[in-house]
Amino acid sequence: MKEKNAEKKLILAFNHGNANSNLFNSYFDYTKRMFQFLGFDVTNVYVVGDTESSTLSNKINEHIIMKQIGASLV
Repeated sequence: MKEKNAEKKLILAFNHGNANSNLFNSYFDYTKRMFQFLGFDVTNVYVVGDTESSTLSNKINEHIIMKQIGASLV
């Protein structure tokens, strides 16, 4: 029997203030596995770190990447 969520694609996006973007990787991996267990197709996990020292509006690359990730869902 196919899970009802199996056809639902999911993108996980995280942000945090620490300069080390990998600091919370174990949490991000856990969250991804949890949603996969629930039957979601996790298509991407995107993390933006170091948001304390700069604003996201100054991180133009992140805006471009997030648009590309979103476009991949349609």
